[in-house]
Amino acid sequence: MTHHLRRLARPLAATLVVGSLLLLPNGGAAETTTAAATATAPAVSPLDDPNPLVRRRAVHAFLVSKDPQAVATVAGMLADEHPSVRGSALFVLARLGAHDQVGVIERVLRKDDSAMVRHEAIVALERLDAHRSASVLLTTLRDESSSVRARAARTLGTWKVAKAVPKLRRLLSDPSERVRETVVRALADIGTPASRKAIESAADDRSDAVRNEVRQALESFEKR
Repeated sequence: MTHHLRRLARPLAATLVVGSLLLLPNGGAAETTTAAATATAPAVSPLDDPNPLVRRRAVHAFLVSKDPQAVATVAGMLADEHPSVRGSALFVLARLGAHDQVGVIERVLRKDDSAMVRHEAIVALERLDAHRSASVLLTTLRDESSSVRARAARTLGTWKVAKAVPKLRRLLSDPSERVRETVVRALADIGTPASRKAIESAADDRSDAVRNEVRQALESFEKR
């Protein structure tokens, strides 16, 4: 996190209150009134606590914060050393409707070394309905993590990105059964003649689960 964002975070997080609970730096919480919470605020910001669980809880507390710097402060936590904290920051940014952070989330998706964080970045983009990020998701279909590939395929299907069909079709030979199943569903959601042909090409997949998805997907085309 930049020094500027840390300075913003310290005074805010030190007085964060969730309902009647004051966030404590040791990961606990104490019942208090808002006035008492401010008066007895801990000297160390929970966002700087060495325990990642405390930092995660501090990030989630911004969901009820009225502070205008909340989005900027949470976005700064995307630089946290612990992947669970970065994942929580993505979740909170999406819940806060931080559309101005889409570019930042895309960079996380491209560069973060944690598959869990990259997966959460896709979830955040989908929640923000960031269709402009479709081109980034197309490149993510080559991610080394099967969970990330599957989530990218799912989102492209949800967004009905027709130009994704050729790359999704190539993923029908992915070594992961889960990826292949998800791709079939994504192609069905896109619902174009080209996506139907791609689904038909998977009719002889080695997996019973994938063949079942193909059958259901083709049936859905017949009902349209």
